[in-house]
This record gives sequence, structure tokens and C-alpha cells, in this order.
Amino acid sequence: GDCYPSKQGDTKDTITKEKRKDYSSENSGESSDQPENDLSVVKPDAAIQSGSKWGTAEDLTAAEWMFDMVKTIAPSARKPNFAGWANDIRLMRERDGRNHRDMCVLFRWACQDNFWSGNVLSPAKLRDKWTQLEINRNKQQAGVTAGKPKLDLTNTDWIYGVDL
Repeated sequence: GDCYPSKQGDTKDTITKEKRKDYSSENSGESSDQPENDLSVVKPDAAIQSGSKWGTAEDLTAAEWMFDMVKTIAPSARKPNFAGWANDIRLMRERDGRNHRDMCVLFRWACQDNFWSGNVLSPAKLRDKWTQLEINRNKQQAGVTAGKPKLDLTNTDWIYGVDL
């Protein structure tokens, strides 16, 4: 019977040493009176945020729409990091001066193009290849014959009610 207390003691000491860090970090933000340390970096207009990556509600909606497009050509595609996708969309807006409408129109074109559909499967790739995509789309549209229907650039049904 004497071996049990010492085993319990050893186990207790081990658990206490291993878990001490977990308990203190787990409970550190528990009180609603104390602000969390990360509040200073939270973006006020962020609908989604993960670390430094964030996007507005419209950026997130565009990201979700783009993933729906990806699923039409790659049904088994894994769910992306939407904070990262929304962040790339936000950067296209803020730094590159693009709007959601232009992003989604070009992304849809890329997803329907034989070559680009296998190469542009994320907002980051869309941003990276933007100029090449525009050139190829414009060349293709210039070659469209009069008998084929043109892309209706005024149709906004595909953006789920985002104000454009």
C-alpha cells in the first residue's frame, strides 16, 4: 500500500509542472473586466481575422464566393483559410485599387478558362497573376465572334448581395 502515495505524489508533481503554463494561459483572459492583450491589434471593421490577416464582411463574402467557384472545378478542394483569403482580397482593394466586382469577374473568367482554371485557385494567385489574366481575357474577348454571347459585366447576381 505504501507505493501508491508516492506514485500519486510523482504524478501530481508531474501534472502540476506540465499543466502550470496551460492553466495560467487558459484563465488569463477569463475576467470580462480585464481587456485581452490582443485587443489593440483587432481591426474595427474586420469581419474575420487571424493574426495579422483580416478582411471586411465584403472581403469575406467575396472570398466565400471565390471558394464556391473553385468547388465547381475542384469539388474535393479543401476549405481554405478564409482570413487569409479575405486578407488577399482586402490587399487587392487597398493596395492595388481593385474592387470586389472586378476581382470576382476576373476570377470567374480564370475558373472558366482551360489554362488558368488549373492555375488560379485562390485570391493570392489572382492578385499575383492579375495582369496576365487581364491580357489573356482581353485577347479572348477581342476574338469573340458576333454570334457568341458576350460576358454580361452588369450582372451582379453572383456576388450574394455585396454592395458594389
